[in-house]
Amino acid sequence: MGYFYTQGIIINTEPLNERDKIAIFLTEDLGKIKVKFGSVRSSKSKRSGFSEDFINEKVLLYKKQNFFIATEVSLIDAYTGLKNSIEDYKILTYIKEILLTLLPYEQPEPKVFNLLSTVLDCLKISKFKNSVTIYFCMYLFKFLGFPILLPEVVKGDYFFSPGKGGFNKVIGARVNSFVIEDFVKIYKSKPCEFSEIVDFNAMFDLINSFVLFHSDSEHYKNFLKAFERI
Repeated sequence: MGYFYTQGIIINTEPLNERDKIAIFLTEDLGKIKVKFGSVRSSKSKRSGFSEDFINEKVLLYKKQNFFIATEVSLIDAYTGLKNSIEDYKILTYIKEILLTLLPYEQPEPKVFNLLSTVLDCLKISKFKNSVTIYFCMYLFKFLGFPILLPEVVKGDYFFSPGKGGFNKVIGARVNSFVIEDFVKIYKSKPCEFSEIVDFNAMFDLINSFVLFHSDSEHYKNFLKAFERI
């Protein structure tokens, strides 16, 4: 594989050594990949600002062993308006951890890439950021092949069981009807056309149980414990 261009959004970075970084990119054509950025850990590096979490950029790559090497980068969007508050930081961190937990490496997921790009744009303008995040999770699950099952009509008692695929009439944790109604409302919303939800904590609890069922990740369990303390 020679040199080639791709567009990607960085979802995580970590130091490789004293000079270099490894970034995890979500791209449209390659899926989730590991990219090495050489000599960017110095403040004097002209590319240090291109190797941070949630940077959308065009990058020239070539593959070496188990990761790709970045040779040229050009910025598309740094999402700077989403990096100035604790609320936005928590949302970006949450999105990042779900992608790190659920997405396999080097499997093209163009719908997931477009979903992330759309959701980040929505977060820049929406007043209802929790609704945007739940929308992201629901469609991510759908695109990965395990959608949360929703009732066509919310009537009577419902339960939530990840093993049963979501909401059902038989087994699981009992769920208040207004929580289910908000799930349905968000799922049917057009991107960025969201409204306020009643109990987002209850909704995120159900989503987290769904993620854990499909990943059984100790890392994600530890993340949730740390996330509660932020």
